[in-house]
Amino acid sequence: MTSFFDKNRYFIRDFNSSIRSCRPNERLGIYKERFQMAMRLRMRDYFAGLKTAAERCLFYGEMVKEWHEFEFQLVLLSMYFDPDAEYVFNELSTLVIRHTPNNFYDEFALMPLTELGIQRRGSLPSFLKQFLNKSAGLKDLPFGTDSNNNNPDIHGLTKWLAIAFRDASKVNEIFLVLLHYHRYWLSECTRPYNYTKAIILLNKLNAAIDSIPPDAFKVNLSNVLERLKFTLSEMLANSINCPFIDDTSSALNRNGTIDKWYLHQLNQFNFLLERNALFYEDFNLKRIPWIFERCRTIDDRLVSDYQKIVCDQFLNGRGVDAEEYSFLQSFSSSDELVSQRKTRELYERILEVNYLYELAK
Repeated sequence: MTSFFDKNRYFIRDFNSSIRSCRPNERLGIYKERFQMAMRLRMRDYFAGLKTAAERCLFYGEMVKEWHEFEFQLVLLSMYFDPDAEYVFNELSTLVIRHTPNNFYDEFALMPLTELGIQRRGSLPSFLKQFLNKSAGLKDLPFGTDSNNNNPDIHGLTKWLAIAFRDASKVNEIFLVLLHYHRYWLSECTRPYNYTKAIILLNKLNAAIDSIPPDAFKVNLSNVLERLKFTLSEMLANSINCPFIDDTSSALNRNGTIDKWYLHQLNQFNFLLERNALFYEDFNLKRIPWIFERCRTIDDRLVSDYQKIVCDQFLNGRGVDAEEYSFLQSFSSSDELVSQRKTRELYERILEVNYLYELAK
């Protein structure tokens, strides 16, 4: 099989020509600005044609040796989420350590896995147990047939999260724990997809989130999960969604139907995410027409919170320009003021703000 670098030799030649006269600290910047997008497309296209773990292993090894200066993090993460990650790390850990860039920042805390890979002793389960026990106190991380019994992993995870959500300094720790728990889920709960365990996970997670008053919830969980989704989307292979980053379309694509209890828990989780995100939204630069449009589409259960946040955070903070004032005047005589309860209530609350009342009455 033609290697990746042989297949893309002309592209690589053009890149090498572009950086030939550059200083080392300029090379990465040029790559990211002018070549990274095209290179990653070529990597994904080549990767999609690899059929076996051995072929993927050869590709990873080639990338680590030849391209570690530019895509070491991406290749390492893709190795970790490979279906045969244990085989891959057993084969390539020595090579990975040898070619780790001097200034490499281990953003996803994966380098300890290479040490286990060198020892060839059940690297993936051992790594997951060590990391999740150390980071989140998950002492009982079940593998194999035990992964469906009593769900100690779910109880431990949600108990830890219920505490971590109250601490703004825990944002990165939460991200890493969810990333590695997601890897555990792929290993143990997706062949076939374990909807019973998924329902239990979402139910416990919903209860943990709902138990925390909004003003005590110090983490923008939506941002954490968006970062997780983005990280997974950067990988060379597609990943099956863990329940806390799942959506109805992905669930339908997996199975053709959705368990009604799973859908109920997923919808409740998404509602709680929306409620949590609302308290982190910055309305200082939002225009009043946008605020009304958002109010039209927001979940009915969140209208009161939304209106209070808008009035407290935004409307007491700045004046109203001519265009916004004109909008408020036209809204006061529109049919929507009568027909749409949510926006009517928002309009009435706006009038309660003293300086706007003088303008609009």
